[in-house]
Amino acid sequence: MAWFKKEPAAAGKESKVRMPEGLWIKCDGCKEILSKPELEQNLNVCPRCQHHFRLGARARLDSLVDPESFKEWDAGLRSLDPLGFKDQKSYVERLKTARKTTGMEECILCGTGMIGGFPASLAVMEFASKRAPPSSP
Repeated sequence: MAWFKKEPAAAGKESKVRMPEGLWIKCDGCKEILSKPELEQNLNVCPRCQHHFRLGARARLDSLVDPESFKEWDAGLRSLDPLGFKDQKSYVERLKTARKTTGMEECILCGTGMIGGFPASLAVMEFASKRAPPSSP
């Protein structure tokens, strides 16, 4: 009964390789190393396994609308905390953290732009922001 004491075979050990920042990215789906320019050209979809990488709101807009055509609505609108909401962290602290994380005032970008030469109204969410819903005008 010696087979009970055998170590299981290592199933596909991953090795860590140091790479220059920004040139290559590892696919979460197939674990292949992809060139970032190739991935961006393919709209952040892995050409090998079709895994969809996360896109931020600005990158999503850039991939959707014609160049230089997006006009943002309510760019200066900011969330407030008129009720003084607090749970483990105050709402104001959560807003500050989200703004720092995303570089955006709000977690949604709304506006108009052209898609293939046709006018369109768009609302794009920034999901990297783990905060409350966007402000209402």
